[in-house]
Amino acid sequence: MPPFIVPDISRFCPLLGFEYNVITRLLPATPVFYFAYHLLQLLIFSFLSLQILKRATRNVALQYAILLLYITTPGFITALFRPFVGERSVIFWFTIFLFFYFKFQDKNKILSFGTALLCASIALYYKEPVFLMLGSFALLHLVSSWKTSALAAKWLDGSLLISAGIYGLLYFVFVYLQRGPLNYAATIHNQDLIQQVISFFQSDPLLFLFLLPLLVIRVVAITTRRAQFHSFYDSLLLAALIYILVYFKLAIAGQYYLQPAYIAIMPALAYNFKPGCENQVQKVQFSYAVIALVFVLMSNPTQIFPKSLPSTLNKYKYVASNYDPMLNYLVQDVRSRAKGKRVNIFLNLNKNSGYEAYWSFIKFLQYKGLTSRQFDVKTDQPENDFYKFNITDPYSPYSVLKSNQPNKIARGDYLVVLPLLQYNYVEPTYERLDAQHKNSYDDTECLHTIDGHYRLLFRTNNQLGPPVKAARGMLCRFEPNYYVFEYQ
Repeated sequence: MPPFIVPDISRFCPLLGFEYNVITRLLPATPVFYFAYHLLQLLIFSFLSLQILKRATRNVALQYAILLLYITTPGFITALFRPFVGERSVIFWFTIFLFFYFKFQDKNKILSFGTALLCASIALYYKEPVFLMLGSFALLHLVSSWKTSALAAKWLDGSLLISAGIYGLLYFVFVYLQRGPLNYAATIHNQDLIQQVISFFQSDPLLFLFLLPLLVIRVVAITTRRAQFHSFYDSLLLAALIYILVYFKLAIAGQYYLQPAYIAIMPALAYNFKPGCENQVQKVQFSYAVIALVFVLMSNPTQIFPKSLPSTLNKYKYVASNYDPMLNYLVQDVRSRAKGKRVNIFLNLNKNSGYEAYWSFIKFLQYKGLTSRQFDVKTDQPENDFYKFNITDPYSPYSVLKSNQPNKIARGDYLVVLPLLQYNYVEPTYERLDAQHKNSYDDTECLHTIDGHYRLLFRTNNQLGPPVKAARGMLCRFEPNYYVFEYQ
């Protein structure tokens, strides 16, 4: 997998997916080992997070509550299970960095210094805004602790600043100076401030309700001299705020986009929201924490210990396990039915909304042995204005990548139906398939709504779901099936 450096859309994440290159050199290239690595990341992250939280509070129940609250949010589950998501690796490496950063403050050992610097530097190259979060934390901690910190601690903060600065310089030289007409954020439908706030609250109410009010409480307490600026925890809070403000500036929101900010916020939450409050400021802080948590539980319970958690887990389990059988059938059928002719394949996605789905679909078919002489991929929908990722390549052999013009489906063409709920920003291409969108664990209604022009050739089966139908309906509300139809 090549480094993810795409100046055309201002992306610079060279380490994104690099771990899979390492895994495939040591082990078979199968999803089992990829997800085993994700599990290892989860175990290491959980263990180190508890060690970090123990420093912030002695309340064991609070330590476990904060960690459990975080790892059961849909955003974290999404980042954990989706393979090509940089946020998961940022969370992993930034947590290791904080752990050894703490250890270095206790004992100025060169091993802790080097490990903290190395892990922080690795995290930088998985997601662009991380260099602002790391740089702002190091700068704030350096300035606020200048009179009290040891010389070695100053060296570490300075090294972190230099590392963040190097990333910024590389981004400027290799991406910003060579950027295309659109950055990645510009491909998304623009939202005004109120729409952004609503989107962030819906996708991540915990972060929205806790971070900003906690910052206000801390600022008021410090400015009124009821509390002192904490060089570590308050620096983390402000660094997390800067990370979040980047996404407000870019006007994009998603369930997992802001997950790295949690790593900076969780220790600060544990330190500030303490039961057994010692003073008036802590009483206000803890009271607000309880009120905010109750409010979120009442207004949007699926974002805490969500009823949709089994559904989210099944979503990524089935998306991965069902995609390959569909591709295997399609490759075999194209080879047996094409007989030297080039077949046309349509997907049930608008090109703009599903550009990445089209691109990866083509790559997978090529990987399995088909060539551009055997198949073409097309869309029958005009562009929409929500997702403006309309990159075209006039030299591409595939119609959907070569031009933005829609094509008409004809007799003998394939229609491949991907799980619509996998792309929550997509309007269904075929309205007759909308029943699947509403009731995806039971496709009977979906199949009945296909008109007589489409003949079902193949559908996946959810072999990994609960055997009892009642349990399937209760727990597996999203079991994505893939369908292959032929237009007659």
